[in-house]
Amino acid sequence: MFSRIWAYIKALFTTTAENAMDPKIEIEAAINEAKKQDQELRNQAAKVVAHRTQLESQIDRAADDAGEARQMAKQALLKAEDAKTAGDTAAVAKWTQAAQSIAMKLQAAENNLASLKEQYSVAQ
Repeated sequence: MFSRIWAYIKALFTTTAENAMDPKIEIEAAINEAKKQDQELRNQAAKVVAHRTQLESQIDRAADDAGEARQMAKQALLKAEDAKTAGDTAAVAKWTQAAQSIAMKLQAAENNLASLKEQYSVAQ
């Protein structure tokens, strides 16, 4: 009885070992692993493209914000100059303060734009 069980166990392990070394099974396993890696790489590439697209959109918005702030600062300085020509010191102070405030916003917008451009160059 024991020898019969032992022979059965031995045959089971031999069959399992032969199946494990079967080239067809190894090839199928390699193909499945390659497919998995391919899908992971495709997903990663899609994420990179999506990130770059998002950065491009953010760069466009940041450039628009900087351009708008530049125009607003220019207008405030022109109004301050007009008020100075008219001799209106209160208006000069008001528009100069507005120009300074807008200039700080412009600096922040330009810093943001530069940061986004740096991120974009890294993402390439």
